[in-house]
Amino acid sequence: MSSMKRPRLIFRASEHPSSKRLVNSLQQFAKPGGEPTRMTNPTDMVKRPWGGYLILRKKTNFWVKKLYVNEGARLSLQRHQHRNELWLVLNGKISAQVGNQTREVNEGELVFVPKNTKHRITGLSQATVLEFAFGKVLERDIERFEDDFGRAGTPCYP
Repeated sequence: MSSMKRPRLIFRASEHPSSKRLVNSLQQFAKPGGEPTRMTNPTDMVKRPWGGYLILRKKTNFWVKKLYVNEGARLSLQRHQHRNELWLVLNGKISAQVGNQTREVNEGELVFVPKNTKHRITGLSQATVLEFAFGKVLERDIERFEDDFGRAGTPCYP
């Protein structure tokens, strides 16, 4: 058995100076005029049973989404084979499940989701989360294990 510690996936920006700088940089995407794309019109919102999202920027190797999570709503328990994700809570409070860790995550806190790791967001209040996906980002790269809306075992977009 290895003596290596498992990496911590959920952390506060205040715990490390470079984390605070990272959070400040990432929050620029959320400020009016800070979104480097035309896709900020509310009519571009993709509605989901748990809330919805806007795509702020998308390239072949990364995307930035702004997730709007309703209080009490849960996204699918899912994993991705080809991408990692970084979540930044902009406002509100979520419960983040990453692997076998589940923690409350508040405004300004980050969550790292390695590829091939089961994960889920639950809205503990109305919350806005920036999702940064990087690697090979394909919307269909999703395997659902549990879903409150009957989508488990089905592709995200048939």
